Amino acid sequence: MIDDGMDEIVDEFLAECNEILNTSDEILVQAESTGLSDDGVSSLFRGIHTIKGTAAFLDFGRISSVAHEAEHLLSKVRDNNIAINKARIDLLLESLDALRSMLAEVESTGRDGEAEYTDLTGRLAAASELGYGDLVEDEVATLETAGRVFDGTTSETDVSENNRTPEKKAESEQASIRVDTGVLDRLIDLVGELVLARNQLVASGVDAGTAGQRLDHVVTELQEGIMKTRMQPVSSLLTKAPRIARDAANVLQKRVRVAVDAGDTELDRGVLEAVRDPLTHLLRNAVDHGVERPAERLAAGKPPEGVIDIKAWYENGFVVVEVRDDGRGIDPERVKTKALERGLLDSVKVSELTPSEVYKLLLLPGFSTADTVTAVSGRGVGMDVVRSNIERIGGTIEVESELGVGTSWILRIPLTLAILPALIVRVGSYVIAIPSSSLREALRVDASSLECVGAREVLRLRGDMLPIIRLRDVFGEKREENAESLRIILVTGGLERVGLVVDEIGDPSEVVVKPLGSLLSGLKAVTGAAIMGDGRVAYILDMSVVSSDTSESRVVTLEQTSQENESRLPEVLVGVIGDRRVAFEMSNVERLERFEKAAFEDTGSRRVVQYRGGLLEIEGETDSGYVVVCREANGDLYGVSVDSVEDVSEVQIADRETYVVGGAVAGRFTGSTERR
Repeated sequence: MIDDGMDEIVDEFLAECNEILNTSDEILVQAESTGLSDDGVSSLFRGIHTIKGTAAFLDFGRISSVAHEAEHLLSKVRDNNIAINKARIDLLLESLDALRSMLAEVESTGRDGEAEYTDLTGRLAAASELGYGDLVEDEVATLETAGRVFDGTTSETDVSENNRTPEKKAESEQASIRVDTGVLDRLIDLVGELVLARNQLVASGVDAGTAGQRLDHVVTELQEGIMKTRMQPVSSLLTKAPRIARDAANVLQKRVRVAVDAGDTELDRGVLEAVRDPLTHLLRNAVDHGVERPAERLAAGKPPEGVIDIKAWYENGFVVVEVRDDGRGIDPERVKTKALERGLLDSVKVSELTPSEVYKLLLLPGFSTADTVTAVSGRGVGMDVVRSNIERIGGTIEVESELGVGTSWILRIPLTLAILPALIVRVGSYVIAIPSSSLREALRVDASSLECVGAREVLRLRGDMLPIIRLRDVFGEKREENAESLRIILVTGGLERVGLVVDEIGDPSEVVVKPLGSLLSGLKAVTGAAIMGDGRVAYILDMSVVSSDTSESRVVTLEQTSQENESRLPEVLVGVIGDRRVAFEMSNVERLERFEKAAFEDTGSRRVVQYRGGLLEIEGETDSGYVVVCREANGDLYGVSVDSVEDVSEVQIADRETYVVGGAVAGRFTGSTERR
């Protein structure tokens, strides 16, 4: 067992070992296609040597024994005594898995397990000799040339970014330190309390003037700074992707290469862990259902090796992750046939489905197009896991496919779960926070405009039948009697849009997410809670509940031809400035904010307001305090002050080059509108 004084050393050992193993995975998988460079083999050798030495010091004999034999094999490769080949790569990858298993035992029990790896160490010893892997002649020839590449050449560009020289690695490591996650979590809690205190001051209506503005600015900066300490690069999540794809491809007798481009995108540690399984499922699904076997690809005029591209980038406060394959694509007709066979939809509804709606059927529980169950997929579970896990954290998933070309799975993931932008609504005695990522628009309709299709209430909206959910029913509250009008929030729930009936619509707010206690853990409609500035508790709506309630319902398009669909008018936010009505394209609108008069400042020719740790430029001279926050094409924010907001509607834009607020700034549009 580990002494208490050794706990910190062991924690450092485990963290370093996992980094080494992830990097080693990348190098070995890459070596199958591009060969093993001098830098690559040196990095492998150094990493395994480090594991061996530290494990021996900590008296982890089993770890040290396996690492020793792997190190011996790599030394032979490094010295050009033997060549690297698929058989040796397979064995080294098996050794890495064994080391991971033993490290997991150390983390949970303090010991490196009871399993003996004599068979593995014996095979590693055998692999250190010439002729292992039935490549005696090829091996000799290779040794005479490059030593450790399959094709005899390796360019500098083939070397993995992780195969850095010691000097570059040292420079990068000096820029960061390890911090105990418990300390970070405590700091997050304290910042959350500080944000709550700020919200309470705002809610109290106390005019603190300049001091209050300064407090708001400092709290915002502190909040953002602390949140950054929890951020981890998305690339760390994707390091295992090539290995996962390789293992699945070997089982299915396919050839697959994974290309990863995550740039400098980062996610909160909690979010990163939540999307690990969904990405694994998507990757295995791409290998199994997307990429064809080599013979099929050659017949289709494609190279025998399939390519899976995984990209990540920032977009409007989210991280977007795309998993794209160049495989056979999704056949909509095949999906429709499976939907009919499984009784998910009747023949009439199936005939009305658009291609995008057909693809979304793949996300339903138990749905699979596979004729047989393999070791990789086919049970119809994986994609449901992807959908439910992504929606649980407030994300969304989209599917794009072209038959014969390939398929893309696009995930939109919130940066963090600790601070949640939300719209506050009231439902009976409950205060509900609806995540902003799911919001589409808010509207008020006559109660008599609701229709019933079977047992479900629907609203006919712009040619669509929109499913309606009364949140009073969800939370066990009695319905309002004789209500003449209804407030409806349009949200993206699961696979389709849905309308939520609420009693009162409040202001948008950033809430500090708190986990539910044991007494409330059974609430299925709630995923967490938040304390509002006035002391009330707001329950955060679980959008997966909305998803489950609408998973078998589809927004049915009525009296709409494909031509009409193509010519659909853009959605805009209609506001009022003086005696003019202006419009903002919804694709550019970020938020609707309200500021106190004292918050506006004049800096030369610009009117600005402090906003999210920076200065937000304001166009217009209206003093109402209402500001429509918009985002330019380059990602910059700007605000337009308005007297009021009327509605979200579809309008005919007469002239996109007409700007009626401020100057003509590229990418910004506020123009006069004409209602339909």
